[in-house]
Amino acid sequence: MHCLLPAVLAIAFVAGILAAGMNYVSPTAFARSEMRVILATGFSALSQGIAAYKVAIRDVPIAKPDGTLPNDLISGYVTAPRNLDGMAWSYGTQPRTWVCSFGSVTENQWKGIVAFLEGDSTGRVGMSTSSCADFNPDGSPKTSPETPVTFPTTVFVNFAI
Repeated sequence: MHCLLPAVLAIAFVAGILAAGMNYVSPTAFARSEMRVILATGFSALSQGIAAYKVAIRDVPIAKPDGTLPNDLISGYVTAPRNLDGMAWSYGTQPRTWVCSFGSVTENQWKGIVAFLEGDSTGRVGMSTSSCADFNPDGSPKTSPETPVTFPTTVFVNFAI
């Protein structure tokens, strides 16, 4: 009988640890996942909005000099997608039509971007630390996923339309 009480307490202790551990979500995993979701949904929405614009107008939206999303695209064809604080959407047509999410990211957000790039099978997504319009001669986006030494760092994630 005196061995039963420690055994029951040990089982309860282990069960409590397992239950708490199963509900634990790492904050770093959340930041990485949020970055992937924002990029995937944003690029999809903007790509579909530009496609609808091209069908209706028979041309791509005209890029604004400041690189922000065109008003005629946002007002009639797509709602501006959500982005993280400190990041913004950009649009351009040179050297080809593209949309871009850019701004300052933390190390965990950087890891989310890298995971997003690794999951891309289209070859239309790239990442740069220099600009949104960073493309290879063949028109595919350049990718430079070398992890920076310091964070936060500025990054440009572009999607070729």
